Amino acid sequence: MKGVSLIMLPYIATHLSQSELGRLEVLSTIAIIISIIFGLSLHEALYRFSGIANENKKK
Repeated sequence: MKGVSLIMLPYIATHLSQSELGRLEVLSTIAIIISIIFGLSLHEALYRFSGIANENKKK
């Protein structure tokens, strides 16, 4: 993904105005922050469904 963005950055920079490029940066930053927040609880789901307990009460 980072390689594609490295290749596409000069192309995008020449076809977008400064305000549009700024909006794109803001949107990508928001998307990254949201993905980090949602990813924080994935380890809890892993522990819940991969345990060795057989009864639902113990899980």
